[in-house]
Amino acid sequence: MTKGSIVSSNSQNGQGTIESLKNDEQSGCQGNLSNLPDLNLHKDNVPDINIAEYVQNLPEFVRNKIAGFFGTGLIEQETVDIENIEHYLVVSRHCHHLKSVCESKLLSTLNSVNCQNYLAIAEQFGLVFLQTSAHQVYKNNFSNSTHPLLKSADLTGAPQSQTKKISCKTFNTFFTCDTTSGKRALTTVVLDSTEQVKCYRNIKKGDKISKQFQCCCMQDAEDHPPYVYWSFGKCFYRYDPVLNKYKKLSNFRYSRSKFSLISHNQFCFAIGGTSDGKTVRQIEEYNVCQRSWKTVSTLPVECQMSYSACVLYDNNIYIFSAATNKDGCSQNRTVVCVFDPVKKSTDIVAEIPLSFTQIKACVLDSQIYLASDEGDFIRFDPSNNCFVRCQNQIMKSKDFGMYTDDDCILLAGGCNSDGKCNNMIRKFCPVTGLWTRLSAKLPDCMAVYGTCHIKIPTTCSIIPFYETKLFEIPAK
Repeated sequence: MTKGSIVSSNSQNGQGTIESLKNDEQSGCQGNLSNLPDLNLHKDNVPDINIAEYVQNLPEFVRNKIAGFFGTGLIEQETVDIENIEHYLVVSRHCHHLKSVCESKLLSTLNSVNCQNYLAIAEQFGLVFLQTSAHQVYKNNFSNSTHPLLKSADLTGAPQSQTKKISCKTFNTFFTCDTTSGKRALTTVVLDSTEQVKCYRNIKKGDKISKQFQCCCMQDAEDHPPYVYWSFGKCFYRYDPVLNKYKKLSNFRYSRSKFSLISHNQFCFAIGGTSDGKTVRQIEEYNVCQRSWKTVSTLPVECQMSYSACVLYDNNIYIFSAATNKDGCSQNRTVVCVFDPVKKSTDIVAEIPLSFTQIKACVLDSQIYLASDEGDFIRFDPSNNCFVRCQNQIMKSKDFGMYTDDDCILLAGGCNSDGKCNNMIRKFCPVTGLWTRLSAKLPDCMAVYGTCHIKIPTTCSIIPFYETKLFEIPAK
């Protein structure tokens, strides 16, 4: 067969055309493709769907295979079964390699009996080589037939387009660590938008679990599956709260405690903290696509960076740190730094006369709110770098969860000054400037070491972290 030629008339499958067609594409040669009817090459006719819900509703063994593909990156033709090929192709938008393997699998089984169905699949999912080969097989075997070609629109069971704007449910997730029992455990509590408990269970056990836990959530769009990234100081994990699977990723370059973890676009950032009593000033960036860490910036010497707070606002990361002088002694003020993830620059933009041991932060209506373990509550305006003191919290505590819900700010749980934990949920209304204590409570008195905000489409019955079956995806 010459370069760029189409499968011969005495061939019933298209396996022999794979390499020649790939060569055509790479060299720009069109070969005999111009002699074929309009094949709509490269066009993907799959409508936008809710991938999280779609995968969750698949048979368990198919769901597990997909999780394995994305978790390990190992995809072999032998593991892709023809019976469920369309399911794999639906999710292959997020994995080009999976799409290539599916196409090769179909090409290896293409014949005159299935060529019409395969052509419809090729049109549906934009499989260029399969589309060309299936059309040629059909032409060779049915050129004198009046039997019409099957179109992709005739496929049954194809995902339906979501024409309406996606409506989502909001879940707030809290993480606490049980280090008192013989087997340490990471526990999660999931609240819905009415502060009702929807899930409360252990999601990981192990000797490395500690109170140095930090986490962040990465969700590209409201209808995309969320991922929670967490760390206990150096080990780094990714957790899928929809499929309830976790995977160990590359470790930090620097061991850290009392640090912050925050996500932006396809990156996670480890900021500040201490190690062996010394401040860790390096900001590390984790590239989700490359699966590796690198140091991208250094914090100013004025930043103590122990139990500091970080929030994302206007594509910049605002860092609130206790201030130190040149001798390393703590001062009764807070330094506000801005880290630009694109320019990799870190600059001090303001100072606040605020002393704390631990501080939390969140963003609401273009304002950044700060809550300290001393009971202070401050509103910071990033547009002019000015601040206003709000009414103090109704109770002093540390290790509490801080999050937003609609137009309010809430604090949940924490350890009181007497060392005892609480299960109270406190709400601050920016309009009235007042705090109230909600009747809703956490299921137990607990310290909260991390919080995540997760959205799930209302058409989906999924509750994050709810499934009790937990297994680990093997590391590569």
